[in-house]
Amino acid sequence: MNDSINLKQIEELKDILGDEFQGLIDAFLTDSRQRLTRAREAMGRDDYELARREFHSLKGSCGNVGAEPLAQLFQQLEGLLKKADYRSAQQKMPELEREYQRVRQALRLSMV
Repeated sequence: MNDSINLKQIEELKDILGDEFQGLIDAFLTDSRQRLTRAREAMGRDDYELARREFHSLKGSCGNVGAEPLAQLFQQLEGLLKKADYRSAQQKMPELEREYQRVRQALRLSMV
């Protein structure tokens, strides 16, 4: 069992999408890396509204590929930024980065 992704949801996606499953995962991996980079850079220059929008998009994308714990972290960050709790949001970033790497690894393994 992998705690970072919902393996049942992954298997259902494989059954439904067949050969297109790999394309979905590849698209998620590429898009999420770009969005997370934009969010990280936005926070570095205090553009918290852009970061919040990126976190919102990432939350939805994670839900689509069964990355529920990561989706929850993005939701928490989005909420912190909505409340202008920028310090707490910055402090949550290392946890988010670790979980994001676990999800990337788990999704890559799911394509084997």
